[in-house]
Amino acid sequence: MRKISKCMVICISLLFVTSIISTSILQVKAANTVIVQFGHDINPGGNMATSEVAIIIDGIPKDGTDFGTYGTRYYDWEEGKTHSISIVTPIEVGWGAKTTYYFVGWDNGNGLVESSGTFTVPSSDDIVTVTALYSTTPPPSPASLTISCSPDEVDKTGSDTSIISGTLTSSGSGVSGKTIDLSYSPDNIIYTSFASVTTGPDGGYSYNWDVPADLANGYYYLEAVFTGDGSYSETSANTIFTGNNLLVLPEHLWGGLAAVIACFAALVIFKTRSSLSPLIHKNKK
Repeated sequence: MRKISKCMVICISLLFVTSIISTSILQVKAANTVIVQFGHDINPGGNMATSEVAIIIDGIPKDGTDFGTYGTRYYDWEEGKTHSISIVTPIEVGWGAKTTYYFVGWDNGNGLVESSGTFTVPSSDDIVTVTALYSTTPPPSPASLTISCSPDEVDKTGSDTSIISGTLTSSGSGVSGKTIDLSYSPDNIIYTSFASVTTGPDGGYSYNWDVPADLANGYYYLEAVFTGDGSYSETSANTIFTGNNLLVLPEHLWGGLAAVIACFAALVIFKTRSSLSPLIHKNKK
């Protein structure tokens, strides 16, 4: 019978122990953690690991070598956990004459939308790759819009009109020459367009709305929408947030209500006089 050397026993033992440890690690990682890789689509000169691209993960800054094809790029994170992510935008990348890149979105962001946000670790047995997308075209500037109506009560059967007005701005300045679409809704669900106007030199717009006679009585929400373009982002405004909604009623209803109030007041006066009449006669005696 052949003798087994001590060396062979040690090697077999080590292989057995290593196999147990490796299996244990794989089981834990598959059950609880996910490998997440962050990258970007900037590729100057074929090298994505440019040092200019910076990422901040959970408050810790990383340079481009942590955010590209090379260097430390993998993060072993627990499933379902969230992590704060921020990237630098715009950035200048390249050697010699640099090119400016602007962030436009995420691929497989899983909660990330803007350049700063929260990433939620998904459940996955594979490596999860999250890519920041860039463009050399500047993104539209943020814009904001307002809307109001005056007066906020109109008689649809008469000559009353309501002036619908507001302002389109960006970085505190008016944006001129842009189309604003106006619409109304009784329930804040279905909106019906009634006009389109163009902003003036100061970004203001105004429309004198003659409410249709066949429009049902009641309160209406008014909405203004700028659909955006290559220079300015899409934005909207609604009176539901300011309480400046439009009340539509025909004049004869107001007249009828006034008549009812007048009749009620007359009745009260008559009843009061009737109840006091016996007392007045008694005192005279």
